[in-house]
Amino acid sequence: DMDVTAQISPYMRFGELSPRRVIAEVSAAALQATEGGDKKKKKKKWEPRTFLRRLAWRDLAYWSLWYFPTLADRPLRRHYEAQWWDDPGDREGGKLRSWQIGLTGFPLVDAAMRQLWCWGWMPNYLRHVVASFLVEYLGLDWRHGEAWFHDTLVDADVAINAFMWQNGGHSGMDM
Repeated sequence: DMDVTAQISPYMRFGELSPRRVIAEVSAAALQATEGGDKKKKKKKWEPRTFLRRLAWRDLAYWSLWYFPTLADRPLRRHYEAQWWDDPGDREGGKLRSWQIGLTGFPLVDAAMRQLWCWGWMPNYLRHVVASFLVEYLGLDWRHGEAWFHDTLVDADVAINAFMWQNGGHSGMDM
């Protein structure tokens, strides 16, 4: 299988790579991919619109934190403050700890969480899977996931992390 993730987020997070440079490179690569040859026979290896859309989400996360300064610790939808959450359990054997160390008994979730712990990174789609699992299946507050990801991601970014976990917890902008 082809690796379809760019894994450039740490470089963008720490300012080693600018969004403008990424847009220019993606645009150039997309143009080069469409030039010459029989377009019907060519298989698309990647979709530049998806890549660029993720940059737009990144900017929306930054704007959201600027406009809503409590984004990292309070739900955007205030009625979620009254949401009842399950007890995460103790630090050693509770549901939260099992999720953090990848011992939930659900192979996809466990593999993703172990990848996060070992590499400090996981693909975007798996981030959504483990967020949904934490909130929907375990019934735990999204802020537990936000805190864990902030402590373990090599590309940890307050704005993006809070924005994505708010959405995972159904209290953010994404509906």
